[in-house]
Amino acid sequence: DFIRCLIPSEFILPMDLDKTYKVKKVFLWPEKREIRDYPDFINIINGIRLSIFDKLEIKTKRTRNIFYSRNELSKKNILDINYDFLKKHNFEEYVLTKMGFEETVKLLSQTKNLLIPEGAGIFNYIFMDYNTSVIEINAYSLCSFASCGLDKHHNYNPYVSKNLTENTASDRHKVSRTQQLIDSHIHWDKKLQNFIEKHLK
Repeated sequence: DFIRCLIPSEFILPMDLDKTYKVKKVFLWPEKREIRDYPDFINIINGIRLSIFDKLEIKTKRTRNIFYSRNELSKKNILDINYDFLKKHNFEEYVLTKMGFEETVKLLSQTKNLLIPEGAGIFNYIFMDYNTSVIEINAYSLCSFASCGLDKHHNYNPYVSKNLTENTASDRHKVSRTQQLIDSHIHWDKKLQNFIEKHLK
């Protein structure tokens, strides 16, 4: 759905793995997360966001505070969540992984403050802008892929917690000790609350 918002459908050919294709030119696109290596990367990010909003006929109205806990996943869950605190600051909790692309984009186009654990969900930062605050919760150390450039086009506020419970689902034989700690679950505490309050828009 993301690609279809940016590339005309006549240029998209879903591959049939049982067929052999003959093409005139092949462009190999490397896995490159460092968006900031492109000189005009801020305009590129903004252009992608605005193109998708236009394709989906979305007009931004950023008034909502959105919280995503990752608690449906096996790593980096937020534990002991203080729902009274969230209610006080008008946060709404959503499970982004269970939402469709268009539904997610519409929600984020209305989001003023996004509270989210570090993880693959950083993709959603592309739908934020300079008028928003992203409060990102990291376990053990700051290791977010947002540093590839997605942290430059909105108010990016990373928080690193040491109040952790190690993730027993992590395969200790396949990942480093540091990675095990990064995959830990994070306990909600007063320090996190103070950080959130400091960085709300």
